[in-house]
Order: sequence, then C-alpha cells, then structure tokens
Amino acid sequence: MTEHVEIGGQMGSMARPAPSRSCAGCDLCCTAASVAEIGKPAGVRCPSLTALRAPGTNCMIYEHRPGVCRSFMCIWRASDVALDDAFFPADCGFCLWVNDPFVWPMTITVGYDPKRPTAWDRPHFRARFKALAWELNCIVAIGQGELATHIFAPSGKVFAKAKRPDLFIDGGKQVGLPGKEFRAGVRLTVAEIAKAILGYASR
Repeated sequence: MTEHVEIGGQMGSMARPAPSRSCAGCDLCCTAASVAEIGKPAGVRCPSLTALRAPGTNCMIYEHRPGVCRSFMCIWRASDVALDDAFFPADCGFCLWVNDPFVWPMTITVGYDPKRPTAWDRPHFRARFKALAWELNCIVAIGQGELATHIFAPSGKVFAKAKRPDLFIDGGKQVGLPGKEFRAGVRLTVAEIAKAILGYASR
C-alpha cells in the first residue's frame, strides 16, 4: 500500500523564532511556497514584495498577509537545532517547511528557488534530508506541487519523479511512498516532532 499526503499546510503555530536567527536578507519563502489565498503558485515570486525594501522586510501586505503566510514556519528560521548555518535559504537556494504534522505520513517540503533548481543536490544537504526522513519517519519532498522532483524516504532511498511518477500524484500535489519505505511501528506525536525539529516541546 502506498501512503499519499497532500503538500500543503504548515506548523508555524507550534514555533517561536530562534533568537539567533533572522529573516533579514531573505524572502525565498515568498517565492518557493504556494499561497492559494491569493492564487500564487509555488516557484513564482509573490507580487506583494517590493524592491524598495531589503529582503526580509519587503512584504507590502505584511500586516494583512494571508493566513498561510502567518502560519508558515521556515525550519531554518525557527530552529538552530534542525539545520545548520549552511541552510540559510538566501544562500543555499531553498527553504524547508513542515506540512501538517497531524497528517500521516508527515511531509517536509524543500521549496527551491526556480532559478537554482538543483541547489539542494549536494552531499551535505542530501545527508541531512535523509537523516530527517529517518529521524521523523516522514517524507522529505523536493519541490512543491508541479515543481516536486524527488522524494527522500525513511528507508534511505531517494525516488525521482522521472523514474517513479506514480509516487507524484496529480503532478506532485500529493506525494507518497509504499508502506515498506517507512520504519514499521514508528509514528511520532506532534510534541515529539516539535521537540526533534525545534529543540523544545510545542506550546
């Protein structure tokens, strides 16, 4: 049996920003992630960004931003435990976020800059994706929606859309894995997921 999950919601309500990190100089999430409320697809720069301000402070509708933006949690921004400094989105070319942790199997999305679609494909990054998939017994998906290209499984395997399109439902809006690719009997609670990613229990 193949477990499928929609690539969608985030878990920002569980997190507080890591005091050692800042969005200054980065607005990649505003390009990488889709925002259905305003019809913005993944990989398209948000039209609400202005060039008159520095990245990280350049959203013209920040005070009235959509709910999905309010709840968005960039893992690098929220945690100095899960990802090291090499994962600063503006530098590495991608950002990671958690989809709904209440849905099994949970998915971590690696939303990449469409101008740098293979930036994620380096040994240091791949090793961390594999480790996250194993530790959380979850899917790590490269790209969101139609931009999804690869899936990292808890088993250590990596599946490419070009070779396994059956795992990328509706062009990638949903991704899935056969049950055998997960660690049998391991399903973390939301509190355990928060502890593993954020370094503290959720509020």
